[in-house]
Amino acid sequence: MLKNPRDVPPVLQGAGPAEPLSPWLPVNVPQVLPSGHPHNLPPRREQARFSPFTGLDPSAPVPGPGVPAGLDTIGIYDPHHYADPIEGFIAVGTASILIISQPPNRRNFLALRNSSTGTEVIFVAFGSPASASSWLRLEPGQIVLFDVVVPQSDVWVIANAATGQVSFAHSTIA
Repeated sequence: MLKNPRDVPPVLQGAGPAEPLSPWLPVNVPQVLPSGHPHNLPPRREQARFSPFTGLDPSAPVPGPGVPAGLDTIGIYDPHHYADPIEGFIAVGTASILIISQPPNRRNFLALRNSSTGTEVIFVAFGSPASASSWLRLEPGQIVLFDVVVPQSDVWVIANAATGQVSFAHSTIA
């Protein structure tokens, strides 16, 4: 067992230029960082700039050598990362109600907030009516946000009192 961190040899390049990195070389073997780019990575090449609205930017630098033709001009636009939320709120009582239906396309954003003014607790369920035993429980003022892994099914809510209120925002991919 090591007694202190100084007993661990540095993890740098081995004694010869072609040797792999090794933490097991004795401390007295000189180890040096390779010259050139940081972490021995190849130099960064310029990439064509892409805008989701205008496509490729013709004034962007041309990529460096060794890049297969056509691969340097592919722009990536992922509509999943853009949300245009629809907001609303609804009074919730002691009977389960459907507040957001399953979308015909993919939902990419969902936020729920217990906007009750008292001590009402909101229970949320996905795909089936909510009950007091639903897995998602929102205390007054509490928020839940789904923006990476977003439930796609119907959203149902119920309160533990007749005066509950829930605010919501959701978005789907057009």
